[in-house]
Amino acid sequence: MRGFCILLAFAAAAAPSTNLRQQKGKMPKKAPVQSGRTAVSQLSTAAQLQRALTFTAGGNEASLSQAQEAYMSAYVEAEAAGEAARQAKQAYEAIHGVVFKYAEAASEMVMSEVQREASEDAKKALVIRKNFEKAANDNAQEAAISIAKVYKKAQTVAEETAATWAMRAQEYTDAAVKRKALAMEEQENAQKSMDNKDFGDAKNRILLSHQFMDQAEDFLNRAKSAHKQADQINQGVRWYMWAERQAAMSTLAASMPLELPPPPLPPLP
Repeated sequence: MRGFCILLAFAAAAAPSTNLRQQKGKMPKKAPVQSGRTAVSQLSTAAQLQRALTFTAGGNEASLSQAQEAYMSAYVEAEAAGEAARQAKQAYEAIHGVVFKYAEAASEMVMSEVQREASEDAKKALVIRKNFEKAANDNAQEAAISIAKVYKKAQTVAEETAATWAMRAQEYTDAAVKRKALAMEEQENAQKSMDNKDFGDAKNRILLSHQFMDQAEDFLNRAKSAHKQADQINQGVRWYMWAERQAAMSTLAASMPLELPPPPLPPLP
């Protein structure tokens, strides 16, 4: 009897095409996803199956059908454990993908915010730079105009002085003309006195005519000197015009920061 049971156990293990197929027809549906505690229970069932087979082979009166049922139950539970592991892996991969997706979205959001702030900072820096350049240009142009006013004032004084000398020259010329006219008039009167045999009066009138001529000559000399002075001052006025522009350009360049080129020369007064 003991040997017969052993043969039946080996026959069942070696030829699953008959008994296993029949048992597979009775095989229950796959168990749902189980936890780790269930997997431990499945391992315990497999151990019980091995003990049952050993116990049957040892000659106990346990039936072969019970051993086969234990084997099929362990098989189903092992397959369910594999399915649970597969689903757990899929769930982990899904969760990992969602976390990575949200992390990538968060990093893009942070990068976008950083770029936006950098763009705003760049715009603010550009505005500050433009305001700095405008202030530097305005200050330099104001300094150029200020120094130009000094030369313009000196030029105005020179022009007024030249005009004064020209006016004086004209006054001396007019006085010389008048003195010359008086001298000619006295000479005519002296001639009349000589014609009337009034030699004393003629002599006095001739002397007076010479005095008028001397005065006319003096006024003419003064007029020439005044004209010369006016011409010299007018020639210096041209220098003031050139010096005004040169001083303005020099002040404009000197008033600018080293990293900025000088602005255009503003209209001078």
